[in-house]
Amino acid sequence: MKTIGANLLPLIIMITVMSFSAPAEGGMGLEAGPGNISLTAAPLGEKISFSKLSGRPLPLEIKNKSDRAFNYEIHILYSAQTTAALVKGYSDIPDTNWIIPQRKKIKVKAGDEGRVELYIAVPDDVSYAGKAYQAVIEVKSVKDNPGDLFVLACQLRVNFTTQELPRVSS
Repeated sequence: MKTIGANLLPLIIMITVMSFSAPAEGGMGLEAGPGNISLTAAPLGEKISFSKLSGRPLPLEIKNKSDRAFNYEIHILYSAQTTAALVKGYSDIPDTNWIIPQRKKIKVKAGDEGRVELYIAVPDDVSYAGKAYQAVIEVKSVKDNPGDLFVLACQLRVNFTTQELPRVSS
């Protein structure tokens, strides 16, 4: 019986500490969109916005569903760094620096939405022509307050193809 009680004591202490250090504010939440992104014919050697490439507004939308302002960081990840499986026919992006957020940090007021334009810049190298790549965009809350217990994160998959090389007629 002493063994069971001794094993439960750390758990009871942890639950007690967590209940006293839990944030006093109400709900918290994060939502990022627009879902999974699919782009075609990204040019080589040119920086172009996702919106221009898709022909429609396509900013990264970050919704703060909390009752206080939060700072968020935007990271571009290899699919292999996440649980996102590669879509059939796509390879992991060779360099995550090809996807460039307009800014890497954004503060979003409580219950509000922030938008960040995204850009793609595939190097001017024929070996990247006519390829299909995948990356993951991660939006992550920043622990700014000592009372913050959790970091919230959302991940969005980006699939894109690159332009084919022009065919040379003989």
